[in-house]
Amino acid sequence: MRDSGLRPESIECVGHLKYTRGSPEPFTLIASSGKLWRFHSVKPAAKKLRVKQDADYIFHELTRSICPECKTVIDAQIIIRDNKVYMRKRCPTHGWSEGIISSDAQMYVDSVKFNKPGTLPLEFSTEVKDGCPLDCGLCPEHKQHMCLALIEVNPGCNLDCPVCFANAGPGFSLTIDIDQMEFMLDRFVEIESNP
Repeated sequence: MRDSGLRPESIECVGHLKYTRGSPEPFTLIASSGKLWRFHSVKPAAKKLRVKQDADYIFHELTRSICPECKTVIDAQIIIRDNKVYMRKRCPTHGWSEGIISSDAQMYVDSVKFNKPGTLPLEFSTEVKDGCPLDCGLCPEHKQHMCLALIEVNPGCNLDCPVCFANAGPGFSLTIDIDQMEFMLDRFVEIESNP
């Protein structure tokens, strides 16, 4: 439509025609400076009916993990789907990844009843510098003492397990001799007293 040069203060509405079945599209008549202008309005489009859908999983909790590609620390969702528990996470660089952490969702959920306040160790081995899991070694941010001593004797790991923080991977070499093993076990007893 060409510019009529009309300004809001110079427009006077002289009538409206209603849209009825079989009549032409609705329009408004406006008079200005002795001229009658006819403005057509657009018939509103029919609205599409939208239906909400449930997700195919239940969100259980939020935790922290690492990207399986670049090992960056990221948020992770614990979700339940098809009676299994998965860890689902998104790296800003590498996108979404997912790994199963329990094949029995009921057992996983029921295990919560065994949770209790954490028991702190007698002493910590590292300081907090970069945060979990980068300061691993039982730093003061750790919420529980060591229930079980895990000593990595084989570094042949590619860190591809989607839920693991193990300090191993390609290029990392660790040869544990008897003296190192004894030191690790002695330190474990120092921290735990009577494990």
